Amino acid sequence: MKVCEYCGVEHDDIAANYLFRFPDLIVELPRWKRLFARINPELCSYRGRTFIRATIHIPLVGHPDRFCWGIWAEVHPNDLKSVVARVRNGDIPTDLRGTLANELPPYPSTKGIVVVLSFSSTDQRPSVRFPSADKSALAKEMRLGYTLERQQEIIEIVDGARAGPNKSFKPNPLRGSA
Repeated sequence: MKVCEYCGVEHDDIAANYLFRFPDLIVELPRWKRLFARINPELCSYRGRTFIRATIHIPLVGHPDRFCWGIWAEVHPNDLKSVVARVRNGDIPTDLRGTLANELPPYPSTKGIVVVLSFSSTDQRPSVRFPSADKSALAKEMRLGYTLERQQEIIEIVDGARAGPNKSFKPNPLRGSA
C-alpha cells in the first residue's frame, strides 16, 4: 500500500483515483485569460470566484479500499479566507458548503451540485459529503459504493473522455488496474 499524494490516504493497487488539475471554469478560459487566475495545488481564484481542492471518496463494495475523485469545489470567498486563517493557526476548519466545479465524465451534470466540505486535519484535503436530500447519481453511488465492475466501467469512460476536448483531469499516478 502507498500513501496517495492527493488525498493522504493509503490505497491498495485495486483502487483508481482521478484528479482534476483545475476547476472547469479555468480550463474553459482562453489561454491568455488563465494568466489572471491565481492557482496553487490547493486553492484557486479568478475574478472574485474562489475554489478549494477536495476529495470524493467512494467505497469499493467488498473491499476495504475506496475510489477517489480529486475535484475542485467553489466556495464563498469569505469561507475560503476563514479556512486559510484557521489552517495557518493550526486549527481544523469547520465544515463549509460549496458547489462542485468539475463535470465528472461518467455522470450527467455534476458541476454546480451542492456539497459539504469536511475537514479532518490541517494537512489533508477536505472530504466531500452530499446533503441527504441530494438524489444525484454521484451522491447515490457515494452512499452505496462502486462494485469492481462499475469501477472498471468508470475507468473506461474517464480514459475515453481524456482523449476528448476537456483535458482538465489526469489520472492519479497511483492508479492501479482493476
